[in-house]
Amino acid sequence: MPIPPSPIIFLQEPSHASPSQVKRLLVAQDSHAAVKKKAALCLLRLFRTNPECVVHSEWSDRLASLMGTRHTGVLTSVMSLVLGLASRAPMDYSGLVPHAVRNLHALVVRGKENKRSHFLELSLR
Repeated sequence: MPIPPSPIIFLQEPSHASPSQVKRLLVAQDSHAAVKKKAALCLLRLFRTNPECVVHSEWSDRLASLMGTRHTGVLTSVMSLVLGLASRAPMDYSGLVPHAVRNLHALVVRGKENKRSHFLELSLR
């Protein structure tokens, strides 16, 4: 079944997309996870080509809320965005360090728990 057309982020090259549209898609509560993933990566690409498109002081709180997601794809895309933004203005994103540590810890612990439960399932068969 073909995928229906999605928001502007999928229709335009990231370099031609409006940063304000991309930002809006990234932080919107009703955006689908796939749209948020693409928006985070698109914003990173826009930032790399035009660093002035992001006002660093505005993004720390927004990214903190996005780092609270349990969707692994969104989380990794947002973490890539944070790394890219923090490379230019590290002090503006220093408040995100506890969120990043918590997410990495959860990923490692959940990964080990998932492996254990998978092995337990296999041994019970």
